[in-house]
Amino acid sequence: MSTPPAKPPFHFFPTRSEAVSFIFFTSITFVAAASTATVGLLLNGLAQLICITIGLGVLSALIPLVFDALINRRELAHVSLERHDKLLAEIRTIGANAVFEAQAARRFSIGSTSNERMGLECAFLDDTQPGFRESLESLLTESKTLAVMMNYSPNWIQEHRTCLVRRFADSQKETTFIFMDPRTPAFHAQAAKQGRESERLEEKLADSIRLLHDLGNDRVKIFGHRHFHAHHAIVGDRRAAVCGYFSAGEKQPSPAFFYTRTSAEDDIIARLGEDVRRVLLEADSLEPWFAQYAARNPRVVQ
Repeated sequence: MSTPPAKPPFHFFPTRSEAVSFIFFTSITFVAAASTATVGLLLNGLAQLICITIGLGVLSALIPLVFDALINRRELAHVSLERHDKLLAEIRTIGANAVFEAQAARRFSIGSTSNERMGLECAFLDDTQPGFRESLESLLTESKTLAVMMNYSPNWIQEHRTCLVRRFADSQKETTFIFMDPRTPAFHAQAAKQGRESERLEEKLADSIRLLHDLGNDRVKIFGHRHFHAHHAIVGDRRAAVCGYFSAGEKQPSPAFFYTRTSAEDDIIARLGEDVRRVLLEADSLEPWFAQYAARNPRVVQ
Protein backbone atom coordinates (compact mmCIF):
# COMPACT_ATOMS: atom_id res chain seq x y z
CA MET A 1 0.00 0.00 0.00
CA SER A 2 1.50 3.26 -1.24
CA THR A 3 1.76 6.29 0.96
CA PRO A 4 0.02 9.44 -0.43
CA PRO A 5 2.37 12.33 -1.13
CA ALA A 6 2.73 14.74 1.69
CA LYS A 7 1.02 18.11 1.31
CA PRO A 8 3.34 21.09 1.20
CA PRO A 9 3.43 22.94 4.47
CA PHE A 10 1.06 25.90 4.82
CA HIS A 11 2.82 29.24 5.03
CA PHE A 12 0.93 32.17 6.52
CA PHE A 13 3.40 34.62 5.01
CA PRO A 14 3.99 34.47 1.22
CA THR A 15 7.08 32.86 -0.18
CA ARG A 16 9.79 34.93 -1.77
CA SER A 17 8.50 34.36 -5.31
CA GLU A 18 4.94 35.20 -4.24
CA ALA A 19 6.10 38.41 -2.56
CA VAL A 20 8.08 39.47 -5.60
CA SER A 21 5.11 38.75 -7.84
CA PHE A 22 2.77 40.70 -5.55
CA ILE A 23 5.04 43.74 -5.50
CA PHE A 24 5.52 43.63 -9.26
CA PHE A 25 1.85 43.37 -10.16
CA THR A 26 0.81 45.88 -7.51
CA SER A 27 3.20 48.32 -9.21
CA ILE A 28 1.49 47.59 -12.48
CA THR A 29 -1.86 48.39 -10.86
CA PHE A 30 -0.56 51.80 -9.65
CA VAL A 31 0.69 52.57 -13.14
CA ALA A 32 -2.68 51.64 -14.51
CA ALA A 33 -4.42 53.94 -12.05
CA ALA A 34 -2.31 56.88 -13.19
CA SER A 35 -2.69 56.13 -16.90
CA THR A 36 -5.58 56.52 -19.26
CA ALA A 37 -8.59 54.26 -18.88
CA THR A 38 -7.74 52.10 -21.91
CA VAL A 39 -4.10 51.54 -20.89
CA GLY A 40 -5.17 50.87 -17.30
CA LEU A 41 -7.61 48.15 -18.32
CA LEU A 42 -4.98 46.45 -20.48
CA LEU A 43 -2.39 46.46 -17.70
CA ASN A 44 -4.96 45.25 -15.18
CA GLY A 45 -5.91 42.30 -17.38
CA LEU A 46 -2.28 41.43 -18.00
CA ALA A 47 -1.57 41.42 -14.26
CA GLN A 48 -4.51 39.07 -13.59
CA LEU A 49 -3.43 36.70 -16.35
CA ILE A 50 0.11 36.41 -15.04
CA CYS A 51 -1.09 35.92 -11.45
CA ILE A 52 -3.42 33.09 -12.50
CA THR A 53 -0.64 31.50 -14.54
CA ILE A 54 1.77 31.28 -11.59
CA GLY A 55 -0.95 30.21 -9.22
CA LEU A 56 -1.76 33.43 -7.41
CA GLY A 57 -5.52 33.28 -8.02
CA VAL A 58 -6.39 35.21 -4.85
CA LEU A 59 -4.03 37.99 -5.82
CA SER A 60 -5.54 38.13 -9.30
CA ALA A 61 -8.95 38.68 -7.72
CA LEU A 62 -7.66 41.52 -5.55
CA ILE A 63 -5.98 43.44 -8.35
CA PRO A 64 -9.26 44.72 -9.94
CA LEU A 65 -10.47 45.87 -6.57
CA VAL A 66 -7.27 47.81 -5.95
CA PHE A 67 -7.40 49.18 -9.47
CA ASP A 68 -11.05 50.36 -9.14
CA ALA A 69 -10.35 51.95 -5.76
CA LEU A 70 -7.39 53.89 -7.11
CA ILE A 71 -9.26 55.02 -10.24
CA ASN A 72 -12.32 56.11 -8.25
CA ARG A 73 -10.14 58.00 -5.82
CA ARG A 74 -8.34 59.76 -8.65
CA GLU A 75 -11.64 60.72 -10.32
CA LEU A 76 -13.06 61.94 -7.01
CA ALA A 77 -9.96 64.04 -6.41
CA HIS A 78 -10.22 65.44 -9.97
CA VAL A 79 -13.89 66.39 -9.49
CA SER A 80 -13.14 67.95 -6.12
CA LEU A 81 -10.30 69.95 -7.67
CA GLU A 82 -12.57 71.19 -10.47
CA ARG A 83 -15.21 72.29 -7.96
CA HIS A 84 -12.55 74.00 -5.88
CA ASP A 85 -11.19 75.89 -8.91
CA LYS A 86 -14.71 76.89 -10.00
CA LEU A 87 -15.62 78.12 -6.52
CA LEU A 88 -12.32 80.02 -6.26
CA ALA A 89 -12.96 81.64 -9.65
CA GLU A 90 -16.45 82.73 -8.56
CA ILE A 91 -15.07 84.18 -5.34
CA ARG A 92 -12.43 86.08 -7.28
CA THR A 93 -15.05 87.39 -9.72
CA ILE A 94 -17.30 88.60 -6.91
CA GLY A 95 -14.33 90.22 -5.22
CA ALA A 96 -13.20 91.89 -8.44
CA ASN A 97 -16.71 93.25 -9.07
CA ALA A 98 -16.91 94.60 -5.55
CA VAL A 99 -13.54 96.32 -5.92
CA PHE A 100 -14.54 97.75 -9.31
CA GLU A 101 -17.83 99.11 -7.95
CA ALA A 102 -16.05 100.66 -4.99
CA GLN A 103 -13.46 102.28 -7.27
CA ALA A 104 -16.16 103.49 -9.64
CA ALA A 105 -18.10 105.00 -6.76
CA ARG A 106 -15.02 106.90 -5.64
CA ARG A 107 -13.84 107.87 -9.10
CA PHE A 108 -17.13 109.00 -10.59
CA SER A 109 -18.72 110.21 -7.36
CA ILE A 110 -21.69 107.87 -7.55
CA GLY A 111 -23.85 108.29 -4.48
CA SER A 112 -26.66 110.34 -3.09
CA THR A 113 -24.44 113.03 -1.60
CA SER A 114 -22.29 113.45 -4.71
CA ASN A 115 -25.31 113.30 -7.01
CA GLU A 116 -26.99 116.08 -5.07
CA ARG A 117 -23.88 118.20 -5.46
CA MET A 118 -23.64 117.32 -9.15
CA GLY A 119 -27.28 118.16 -9.71
CA LEU A 120 -28.19 115.33 -12.09
CA GLU A 121 -31.93 115.65 -12.48
CA CYS A 122 -32.68 112.90 -15.01
CA ALA A 123 -31.15 111.08 -17.95
CA PHE A 124 -32.59 109.64 -21.17
CA LEU A 125 -31.17 107.09 -23.58
CA ASP A 126 -32.39 109.22 -26.50
CA ASP A 127 -35.04 111.81 -27.34
CA THR A 128 -37.74 109.17 -27.83
CA GLN A 129 -37.85 108.23 -24.13
CA PRO A 130 -40.93 109.21 -22.09
CA GLY A 131 -40.42 112.46 -20.22
CA PHE A 132 -37.69 113.81 -22.50
CA ARG A 133 -39.84 116.29 -24.39
CA GLU A 134 -41.44 117.63 -21.22
CA SER A 135 -38.04 118.18 -19.60
CA LEU A 136 -36.67 119.94 -22.67
CA GLU A 137 -39.73 122.14 -23.23
CA SER A 138 -39.70 123.37 -19.64
CA LEU A 139 -36.01 124.23 -20.01
CA LEU A 140 -36.63 126.15 -23.24
CA THR A 141 -39.58 128.15 -21.98
CA GLU A 142 -38.79 128.81 -18.32
CA SER A 143 -35.10 129.81 -18.31
CA LYS A 144 -34.48 133.55 -18.06
CA THR A 145 -31.21 133.27 -19.96
CA LEU A 146 -30.58 130.48 -22.43
CA ALA A 147 -27.56 129.51 -24.51
CA VAL A 148 -27.91 126.79 -27.15
CA MET A 149 -24.66 125.31 -28.50
CA MET A 150 -24.90 123.03 -31.53
CA ASN A 151 -23.27 122.52 -34.91
CA TYR A 152 -26.41 123.28 -36.92
CA SER A 153 -29.91 121.90 -36.84
CA PRO A 154 -32.81 123.38 -38.81
CA ASN A 155 -34.82 120.24 -38.02
CA TRP A 156 -34.34 120.74 -34.26
CA ILE A 157 -35.43 124.37 -34.49
CA GLN A 158 -38.45 123.41 -36.55
CA GLU A 159 -39.40 120.65 -34.12
CA HIS A 160 -39.33 123.00 -31.12
CA ARG A 161 -40.59 126.13 -32.83
CA THR A 162 -43.65 126.39 -30.55
CA CYS A 163 -41.49 126.64 -27.44
CA LEU A 164 -39.08 129.03 -29.15
CA VAL A 165 -41.88 131.33 -30.30
CA ARG A 166 -43.26 131.42 -26.77
CA ARG A 167 -39.82 132.23 -25.47
CA PHE A 168 -39.04 134.93 -28.02
CA ALA A 169 -42.36 136.60 -27.21
CA ASP A 170 -41.11 137.39 -23.68
CA SER A 171 -38.88 140.47 -23.85
CA GLN A 172 -37.44 139.66 -20.39
CA LYS A 173 -35.73 136.53 -21.65
CA GLU A 174 -32.37 136.40 -23.41
CA THR A 175 -31.50 133.73 -25.97
CA THR A 176 -28.18 132.98 -27.65
CA PHE A 177 -27.43 130.36 -30.30
CA ILE A 178 -23.83 129.31 -30.87
CA PHE A 179 -23.14 127.36 -34.06
CA MET A 180 -19.92 126.27 -35.71
CA ASP A 181 -18.39 129.11 -37.73
CA PRO A 182 -18.38 128.14 -41.45
CA ARG A 183 -15.32 130.35 -42.01
CA THR A 184 -13.05 128.10 -39.91
CA PRO A 185 -11.20 124.84 -40.66
CA ALA A 186 -13.23 123.05 -37.96
CA PHE A 187 -16.39 123.48 -40.04
CA HIS A 188 -14.82 121.79 -43.06
CA ALA A 189 -13.46 119.02 -40.84
CA GLN A 190 -16.99 118.45 -39.56
CA ALA A 191 -18.22 118.13 -43.14
CA ALA A 192 -15.49 115.58 -43.87
CA LYS A 193 -16.44 113.63 -40.75
CA GLN A 194 -20.01 113.30 -42.02
CA GLY A 195 -18.90 112.54 -45.57
CA ARG A 196 -20.58 115.67 -46.97
CA GLU A 197 -19.51 118.70 -48.93
CA SER A 198 -18.95 121.89 -46.93
CA GLU A 199 -21.53 123.65 -49.12
CA ARG A 200 -24.23 121.25 -47.91
CA LEU A 201 -23.45 122.05 -44.26
CA GLU A 202 -23.42 125.78 -45.05
CA GLU A 203 -26.90 125.40 -46.50
CA LYS A 204 -28.15 123.72 -43.31
CA LEU A 205 -26.55 126.42 -41.19
CA ALA A 206 -28.18 129.15 -43.31
CA ASP A 207 -31.56 127.39 -42.91
CA SER A 208 -31.06 127.36 -39.14
CA ILE A 209 -30.34 131.09 -39.01
CA ARG A 210 -33.27 131.88 -41.34
CA LEU A 211 -35.65 129.93 -39.11
CA LEU A 212 -34.43 131.77 -36.00
CA HIS A 213 -34.95 135.10 -37.75
CA ASP A 214 -38.48 134.09 -38.71
CA LEU A 215 -39.31 133.00 -35.16
CA GLY A 216 -37.50 135.52 -33.03
CA ASN A 217 -36.50 138.40 -35.28
CA ASP A 218 -34.10 140.47 -33.18
CA ARG A 219 -34.80 138.61 -29.92
CA VAL A 220 -32.08 136.04 -30.55
CA LYS A 221 -28.31 136.45 -30.84
CA ILE A 222 -26.44 134.16 -33.22
CA PHE A 223 -22.70 133.47 -32.99
CA GLY A 224 -20.20 131.21 -34.69
CA HIS A 225 -17.65 129.23 -32.69
CA ARG A 226 -14.18 128.58 -34.12
CA HIS A 227 -13.72 125.06 -32.82
CA PHE A 228 -15.58 121.79 -32.45
CA HIS A 229 -18.48 121.59 -30.06
CA ALA A 230 -17.75 118.88 -27.51
CA HIS A 231 -21.50 118.35 -27.10
CA HIS A 232 -24.91 119.77 -27.83
CA ALA A 233 -25.65 121.85 -24.74
CA ILE A 234 -28.66 123.93 -23.72
CA VAL A 235 -27.67 126.00 -20.72
CA GLY A 236 -30.15 128.02 -18.70
CA ASP A 237 -29.74 130.00 -15.50
CA ARG A 238 -31.20 127.21 -13.31
CA ARG A 239 -31.19 124.09 -15.49
CA ALA A 240 -29.23 122.61 -18.39
CA ALA A 241 -29.28 119.69 -20.82
CA VAL A 242 -26.24 118.04 -22.41
CA CYS A 243 -26.24 115.58 -25.32
CA GLY A 244 -22.93 114.03 -26.32
CA TYR A 245 -21.71 113.67 -29.89
CA PHE A 246 -20.46 110.27 -31.06
CA SER A 247 -17.02 110.11 -32.64
CA ALA A 248 -18.04 108.18 -35.74
CA GLY A 249 -19.44 110.05 -38.70
CA GLU A 250 -22.65 108.05 -38.84
CA LYS A 251 -25.46 109.89 -37.10
CA GLN A 252 -27.16 108.07 -34.23
CA PRO A 253 -29.37 109.07 -31.27
CA SER A 254 -27.44 110.47 -28.32
CA PRO A 255 -28.19 110.16 -24.60
CA ALA A 256 -29.34 113.31 -22.83
CA PHE A 257 -28.56 114.43 -19.28
CA PHE A 258 -30.53 117.13 -17.48
CA TYR A 259 -29.01 119.04 -14.59
CA THR A 260 -30.38 121.49 -12.06
CA ARG A 261 -28.58 124.08 -9.99
CA THR A 262 -27.48 123.04 -6.51
CA SER A 263 -26.14 124.87 -3.48
CA ALA A 264 -22.55 124.10 -4.54
CA GLU A 265 -20.72 127.03 -6.14
CA ASP A 266 -18.99 124.78 -8.69
CA ASP A 267 -21.93 122.63 -9.75
CA ILE A 268 -22.50 121.58 -13.36
CA ILE A 269 -24.70 124.59 -14.16
CA ALA A 270 -21.95 126.97 -13.05
CA ARG A 271 -19.32 125.11 -15.06
CA LEU A 272 -21.44 124.98 -18.21
CA GLY A 273 -22.20 128.67 -17.82
CA GLU A 274 -18.48 129.43 -17.58
CA ASP A 275 -17.87 127.34 -20.69
CA VAL A 276 -20.46 129.36 -22.61
CA ARG A 277 -18.85 132.61 -21.47
CA ARG A 278 -15.41 131.49 -22.70
CA VAL A 279 -16.81 130.26 -26.01
CA LEU A 280 -18.44 133.62 -26.64
CA LEU A 281 -15.11 135.38 -26.04
CA GLU A 282 -13.75 133.57 -29.12
CA ALA A 283 -16.95 133.66 -31.17
CA ASP A 284 -18.06 136.09 -33.85
CA SER A 285 -21.52 137.10 -34.97
CA LEU A 286 -22.81 135.07 -37.90
CA GLU A 287 -25.08 137.87 -39.14
CA PRO A 288 -22.49 139.26 -41.61
CA TRP A 289 -21.81 135.78 -42.99
CA PHE A 290 -25.54 135.07 -43.34
CA ALA A 291 -26.11 138.37 -45.18
CA GLN A 292 -23.39 137.48 -47.69
CA TYR A 293 -24.69 133.94 -48.08
CA ALA A 294 -28.23 135.20 -48.66
CA ALA A 295 -26.98 137.58 -51.33
CA ARG A 296 -25.23 134.73 -53.17
CA ASN A 297 -28.06 132.22 -52.69
CA PRO A 298 -31.37 134.10 -52.56
CA ARG A 299 -33.45 131.00 -53.28
CA VAL A 300 -31.91 129.00 -50.44
CA VAL A 301 -32.90 131.48 -47.73
CA GLN A 302 -36.36 132.31 -49.01
